[in-house]
Amino acid sequence: MVGLGGPVAGAAQENVAAHGALACRLHFLQHQDAGTCSHHRVAILLSQNPATWRSRAFGAGALGVGGLVGVAFAHGLTVMAFIYAYGNISGTHINPAVTFGAALAGALSWGEAVYYWIAQFIGGAIGGALLYFVLGSASSGLGATVLASGVTPLQGVVLEAILTFLLVNSVLQAAVRGKAGDFAGLAIGLTLTLAILMGGPLTGASLNPARTFGPALFTGTLNQFWIYLIGPFAGAAVAVGVDRLLGKE
Repeated sequence: MVGLGGPVAGAAQENVAAHGALACRLHFLQHQDAGTCSHHRVAILLSQNPATWRSRAFGAGALGVGGLVGVAFAHGLTVMAFIYAYGNISGTHINPAVTFGAALAGALSWGEAVYYWIAQFIGGAIGGALLYFVLGSASSGLGATVLASGVTPLQGVVLEAILTFLLVNSVLQAAVRGKAGDFAGLAIGLTLTLAILMGGPLTGASLNPARTFGPALFTGTLNQFWIYLIGPFAGAAVAVGVDRLLGKE
């Protein structure tokens, strides 16, 4: 879902590394040999993939227990836990929109971003498949994110963009700029929780194309996938722009 990537320049790199926000990127820059690059890519796949499918499975699995509140806290707590568990390996993006923001900001090369996206979408698909297997069918909806009745596609795109902007902004400010210190994971997890509480009844509050992709494969809702791709990517782009403006102050 979320990650610890973002714009870094000059001495700010040392501060980011201290908080583990871009540890994988710094590792890549410091070790350019082919063998290390290969190991780096494997680490991305091994950390981004399980974190993504677990976030998908745990979050949707809470539907039968706590409704919207349960789903919101399940996603927020899962992301927070994996930020602390895997942040030093790959930044724990687990969200293609966060990876897009990191690449747009120059914290990742676009080549690296492709490896993140592959792992994230595979992880989303695995999460959807596990829910389908455990629940026995797709009749429950598998936690699929779809527009509520009365919400137009344009409204859905705008809302997903706004919510993702808030999430990626939290990532950039709390983790990348180190303003939250060791509490960055908590700040990001709570931002996601609040975003789901607000947008859940309207769009499902995906904020994450991989999160939408997995269940959509089994519920026949891929026709709405573009909403949850364009919206989050647009929100991430705006967040990077705002972060650059704030960085100039």
